Amino acid sequence: MGLISSIFPDNMQCGDSPTAAVLSVRGSGFIGTDKINYDGADIGSTVVVSATEMQMTLNPSLATQPRYVPIKVTGDTTIRRFNWTPGPVPGKLAWYPAAP
Repeated sequence: MGLISSIFPDNMQCGDSPTAAVLSVRGSGFIGTDKINYDGADIGSTVVVSATEMQMTLNPSLATQPRYVPIKVTGDTTIRRFNWTPGPVPGKLAWYPAAP
């Protein structure tokens, strides 16, 4: 069982976009069967990169409104919060609607 220490990025703009981004979960002791738990559900597309990092694809369509989502690792009680923001956060990843 791995232990989560941080997530990156920790926030993104919610909304529709064809572009997805990668959420990196960092910590220790990750093994091939560990999963990232996003909002109470284990994500099947979790990729264990190493014993210290796991990744999942975040699609902005996961969030239609601003909110906090709990992120954890299967079997670990540590929770980090991911924030879907209503608009761009300076210096962070963001999606913008396509120009008409």
